[in-house]
Amino acid sequence: MKKIILIKMLIVVIISTMQAQEKPKDTLFFALEKNYTISPTLIPNMGRLRNPDLIPATEDELKNTNTLGYIYFIGNGYLNTGLKPKKILSIKDYIENKKFYMEGKYNNVVDIYKLNDSLFGKYTILFVNGKEFIEPRHIEYKKYHTNRDTLGNRIPHPLTKKDTLFFNFDEKYIIPSKHDKGKYSLNGENCLGGTAFSFDLEFKEFKESFKPEIILDLKKYIHTSRFYDSKNKSPECFSLAYFMDNYVLIFVQKKDGKVAFLKTKVEAYHTIED
Repeated sequence: MKKIILIKMLIVVIISTMQAQEKPKDTLFFALEKNYTISPTLIPNMGRLRNPDLIPATEDELKNTNTLGYIYFIGNGYLNTGLKPKKILSIKDYIENKKFYMEGKYNNVVDIYKLNDSLFGKYTILFVNGKEFIEPRHIEYKKYHTNRDTLGNRIPHPLTKKDTLFFNFDEKYIIPSKHDKGKYSLNGENCLGGTAFSFDLEFKEFKESFKPEIILDLKKYIHTSRFYDSKNKSPECFSLAYFMDNYVLIFVQKKDGKVAFLKTKVEAYHTIED
């Protein structure tokens, strides 16, 4: 008798779990906003798209955002009608909200990982175009490509603010790259997907006098981040590099009783250190 009761209880739990998993997502309705909501086509024909279509940018368009980005989507090919949304939101105002920004006091850079988890992955999104409702088949937040300086580097958006992260310069963990002179890699780290991770350090004295409140341990920072696969004991370096590039990164080097601050930028590439 006990076995029968246990089996019935197990069946109830399984059915309840399946019903919970099948629960439909709530729907959010957003207005189409010029220069912030870009849809090159409502029909899912990716083959027709060129790179300039994916990342357009003019000075006027950049003025419409408080962060360096916009919503890009492709419709699923169907136009819904007859819907009566209680509220139509501004997706610009919704996204340019502190909860979707990178962690920090000053940052106004959108954290695309938070955005994907908390918005695109959680809700059904419909864009309102008059009496028509467009459901995206493909949707993402993209960064504008800005102009380049004389050295070929992208010129930052003038409104973009970044917080600064200070890391202790650990010479056992941050070692010279075997492949690229002047670059430094992470000792003992094998990136997922056959990539490598490097730092481009500038060994120069800063005019600023830094007084960092916190100096982080880089290895611990990486190993406790969302980009570290604890099962494979490896970081996902492209995502990690993208994330860290949204901060000002400075290494603190203590040597011979002196303290030096080294400015750095990060990148991930398809080369394996050996």
